[in-house]
Amino acid sequence: MSALRHVILCADDFPLDESIAAGVLELVAGGRLSAVSCLTDAPCWPVAGTRLLRSVGDVLLGLHFNLTEPLGYSARSLNQWIIRALTGTIDGIEIRTHLERQWDRFCTTVGRVPDFVDGHQHVHVLPTINRVIAEFLHDRGLPEPIPVRAVTPFFGTTNAHFKRQVIRLLDTAGRRHQGAGPNAMNVGFAGD
Repeated sequence: MSALRHVILCADDFPLDESIAAGVLELVAGGRLSAVSCLTDAPCWPVAGTRLLRSVGDVLLGLHFNLTEPLGYSARSLNQWIIRALTGTIDGIEIRTHLERQWDRFCTTVGRVPDFVDGHQHVHVLPTINRVIAEFLHDRGLPEPIPVRAVTPFFGTTNAHFKRQVIRLLDTAGRRHQGAGPNAMNVGFAGD
C-alpha cells in the first residue's frame, strides 16, 4: 500500500488584477483551493484581500513576494534579477525593503503573518534573495517558522521542460548560497 500524499492546490498572483481576484475568490468560495498566494503591492490588494478574508475558511494565505511586476515602483525583469543573482550584484538592503513593505501590507490587511512565503516568477529561490528572506523571517522572532515554498523537485505533465530545468538550476544555486534557512512547506512542485 502506498503512502497518502497531501496536495496543496495554490493559486498565486492574487490579486494582480480584478479578473484574477474574481477568479480566485470564486475558487475559494467553492472550496476548490487549499492556498492563495497574495501580491500585496497590487493596487486592488486592500479591497480584494478583505473580500478574500470573508470566505477564506481553512485556506492558507501566503505572501507572493514580488520584484518583477511594476506595482507602484520600478521593477526589474526576471532576466535582470537572474543575472544579478548569479553575478552577486543584488543589493540585500533593497530586497529587504521590498520584503518588509509587502509583508507589512499583508499583515495590515489580513491581521496576522502569512502562512507561507513564495515568490512571483520564483524570485524567492534566487541567490541573495533567498538568504534575505531567510534572515528576515528569522529576525521576526516568530513563535513558529514560516515555510518558504519549494520549487523542486518539479513534477507534472507540463511541456515546459526548459523552464523546469532553469528553475531547478536557480533553486540549486540559491540553496548553495543560502546556508541554513527556513523549512520548505512542500517536497515537490508542479505548475508555472
